[in-house]
Amino acid sequence: MSDVKTIDFRNTIVPFALLDMCNHFKGMDADETMEILGVGLSLRSAIFRIIPESARCLVAEEKIKDAEPVFRIRLRKKTGHTDKQHSSCRMRDAESVNRE
Repeated sequence: MSDVKTIDFRNTIVPFALLDMCNHFKGMDADETMEILGVGLSLRSAIFRIIPESARCLVAEEKIKDAEPVFRIRLRKKTGHTDKQHSSCRMRDAESVNRE
């Protein structure tokens, strides 16, 4: 099992960070975990819309007290989930979510 990858959306260009998140998730093996740091409920909602519930397990979620409210989410890729099943994680999806 590899180290947990952290994707930090703070101070990033969100569509590029969403693409990085999607690409990393696609490359993960079953039961690997990813950590996501971000700001805002709309970003949190976008993450959960882009990575379908059928592909992920929410391992942990917490709010971090900082200058602005930050959330930390840990997602684990479900066992038996293939990249073909996760085809919804594409840049066009990330762009459409970002426009909402």
